[in-house]
Amino acid sequence: MSAESSTNSKWICAFCTYENWPASLKCTICRNEPGSFESQASSSSSGGASQTDSDRWPCQNCTFLNCNKSRFCTQCRSAKPDSSSSTPSSEDPVVSLQFQAVGKWTCINCTYANWSKSKFCIMCKVAKNEEIPSSSSCRSSLFSADSLWLKACKAVLYGKTAPVDQYMRQHGDLDRKLTKQDSRCLQSMLLNSETKCRTSAEAIRPGLTLLDLALCSQHMNVFHLLLCKNQEKNQAGSHYRDEFADISWLATAHRPLRTKRTPCLASPIHAREIRRKLLSILHQHKSDFSCTYLNDFHTFALPSELHFLPSNVRALLLHDLSDQQVQQELEEEAKAINWWAVQGHKESSRLYAVWNRSSGDCLLDSVLQACWGVFDRDNHLRQALAESMRSCESYFYPRWRDYEIRQTSLSLPDYEPMDFQFERDWQALCHTASQPRESLEQFHVFVLAHLLRRPIIIYGVKLINNFRAEPIGIAHFQGIYLPLLWQKSFCSKTPIFLGYTKGHFSALVPQEPPAFLADEQQATGHVRGASPSRPSTSNEPTEITASNIPPPSAESQSSYVYLPLFDLCGQLLPIHFATQQEARNPRQLLHEWFDIVSTKLELPLCRMKLTPITGQVKLMTQEWLKQYRYILFYLIKV
Repeated sequence: MSAESSTNSKWICAFCTYENWPASLKCTICRNEPGSFESQASSSSSGGASQTDSDRWPCQNCTFLNCNKSRFCTQCRSAKPDSSSSTPSSEDPVVSLQFQAVGKWTCINCTYANWSKSKFCIMCKVAKNEEIPSSSSCRSSLFSADSLWLKACKAVLYGKTAPVDQYMRQHGDLDRKLTKQDSRCLQSMLLNSETKCRTSAEAIRPGLTLLDLALCSQHMNVFHLLLCKNQEKNQAGSHYRDEFADISWLATAHRPLRTKRTPCLASPIHAREIRRKLLSILHQHKSDFSCTYLNDFHTFALPSELHFLPSNVRALLLHDLSDQQVQQELEEEAKAINWWAVQGHKESSRLYAVWNRSSGDCLLDSVLQACWGVFDRDNHLRQALAESMRSCESYFYPRWRDYEIRQTSLSLPDYEPMDFQFERDWQALCHTASQPRESLEQFHVFVLAHLLRRPIIIYGVKLINNFRAEPIGIAHFQGIYLPLLWQKSFCSKTPIFLGYTKGHFSALVPQEPPAFLADEQQATGHVRGASPSRPSTSNEPTEITASNIPPPSAESQSSYVYLPLFDLCGQLLPIHFATQQEARNPRQLLHEWFDIVSTKLELPLCRMKLTPITGQVKLMTQEWLKQYRYILFYLIKV
């Protein structure tokens, strides 16, 4: 509103610039009469000129223009700033108030504004800086911190310790992990560097710490330095030599320092070649049952070299490889695996839950891990699964429908689903199979058994619990899945083993027996026995007669692993998606699809022959073991 128009309706207070109604005798805000301020200002000024906006000071809180004589803001009562702070500055006043007036400090790691009483950053747990960076230098200090971090990572890859020391002196965090941007920067540094590095650019991935990079690059001097720095940080004492000698300390007390390291993650180049080979051996059968299948059989097992590693190095390796939570739940809580194993006796029959990606692809990852030791990163197996369900719908759908009717009649005898319900559920199954990262169901395991042309055995929990550990449902995944739609001569009798816990699948892999146990296994010919009530977990052997096992050679006998097809209570594992006629005699069906050995109580054991790993799988495994051999070499050296 202009000055001329305002005089007709409202009058402007010369002291606070508030527009008052003509009937107001005094200003509503400052209670000054009209014209009183102009008379005071004209009498006090030497030139007799009225006060302009340049003679006022702006409030930093409400931006109100106050008179220079006012010591406090008329609107919000904020104190008048000093003359030094009223001068023009390049800093943003809002940012300046945020850090200076409020009293917060900026984290150089994540730029989060923390309260002055906080000793560590609330977001990333980085220690408080000695001085709060101003808004103009915040961006430069952040770049400096990231630069020190990347220089330390690069120094670890090349075995240099000076940049690592500099990073630690600047309050660097040992628990900091590589981000996607950090990984791209390091990969670019390695590709553009003239100095050759032991670690390939593809081995650098998000989530690695400095300790992981030291192990990948096999620079044990940097590895030792990082351990000592971490002990100084946690005030673990000066006896670092004893702590380092017990490497299992890393796997228990300092888990944040380490990430999971499976063979396919330790050697991404060989893993990529294996996935490329898997794509080349996927074929579609030339018959009415045109299901996609893998034209090769392979079973992944932990190498026999693990038997000869010291217990502390072996504990570190198993911690990096296995999913400890799944292993504990299947062994101790559900009693689903390894109840047949006795410490120090037939360790090759013990199963280990291998860590994989915790997503909807965990079933496909675990299947390929049990066979080849890699993830289904390219979704080749998922694509083959979806195509097989569509192309062989006339074979899969009737078997799935009959199985669902039988399962429904067991729980709800008086209920009979309609045809449109079956059609709707079947379309949902096919759609789920084609969508990446979508969780798969029980029938998908049955179809995967046909893709692999081999049985799939799942050991898992029987009850599904909520967050209070209260049972809320029954888990039906545990059991045996046979490729019943193939000819038996077209399939392998060597199964793969998976574990199921709370909606997550994990590969269960055995360990190759050591070569020096071959003569003992051939001479004794013993497997685990059973008590009259249930299969025994004691060391009482059950003799296997020559009628049950053909006499193998020492070399072949050393590659056999015996695993039960029954649970701890002696009940046979259910055979899923078998017809009523096939399920009438489950023992005969097991003898047709497995290499069966019977115990004293006629309980079936699956005799599983482990073939030696070759090709890219062997190279990938040896690359993975090389890091732990360097640890062992350093232990012997020191």
